[in-house]
Amino acid sequence: MAGHGAPPTVRERLRTADALLVIGCRLNEVTTYGYEIPAPATRWAHVDVEPRGGRAGLRPPDLALAVDARAFLRAAVNRLANGVLDAAVADARAERNARDRAAFEAASVVDGGDWTGPGVHPGRVVATLRRVLPDAAILVTDAGNFAGWAARGFRFRRPGTFLGPTSGAMGYAVPAAVAAALIHRDRPVVALVGDGGMAMTMAELETAVRERVRPIVVVFDNERYGMIRMHQDDRGDSTGVATDLGPVDFAAVGRALGGRGVRVEADGEFEPALREALAADRPTVLHLVLDRRWVSVNDHPFAAG
Repeated sequence: MAGHGAPPTVRERLRTADALLVIGCRLNEVTTYGYEIPAPATRWAHVDVEPRGGRAGLRPPDLALAVDARAFLRAAVNRLANGVLDAAVADARAERNARDRAAFEAASVVDGGDWTGPGVHPGRVVATLRRVLPDAAILVTDAGNFAGWAARGFRFRRPGTFLGPTSGAMGYAVPAAVAAALIHRDRPVVALVGDGGMAMTMAELETAVRERVRPIVVVFDNERYGMIRMHQDDRGDSTGVATDLGPVDFAAVGRALGGRGVRVEADGEFEPALREALAADRPTVLHLVLDRRWVSVNDHPFAAG
């Protein structure tokens, strides 16, 4: 994962790269850290069915290939299979990659620390999700402060297992999770959403009930628009402007719409609630109670780069 909340080693690795090969995706403002990537000295190639030229902030690729990503990868693998590698160069690359990987692993730990405050630790929630969910599970994120924990700590091991808004749109996660559950009825689908984004589209849980799909919606509730409040705090406005929200019983909302709802107030309560949700025959809302200080504490992924 690159962009907001990603481990800081990712940004540095991309910034100092000699070359980048971008396959089947776009380089937007968030992914490139405000178009800092690719760096001026970095050559880059874009492989996509519709490779894009330069646009505001992003210089054109040095090489653009208008081709399907799968076809390109198959051709590249076949070509490389007939090549001969210089052993010394390959060994040096493997050693360098091992160091990079170790640094990434260390920087992407989100469940450490000695937090003993009220409510759940969002990083421990993400670590539990990664440990409990099968690799084929689909994770959907909404826009918001909480999403940094997943960006930094959740390791995706299969393609086609992540959905998220590219435009910072709140309210995305619940309807997107319903859609994913409709298409992949045999795979777990988990939506991560803040209380603000949940309130925008939570009525779609009724759609899930009516269509007999069972996404799990994990609500990180700090009774505020966390990301907006964090930006206000960064500007020195400690009082906040129109970012506080009142209490909503999202677990009760889930039940009222025909699904299940469970309120989770401590770390130890989350895993059993998650396992019950995975075995349930209806959509489940897991309402997580968070301390408001997670918006600005120093070990929040957004605060740490």
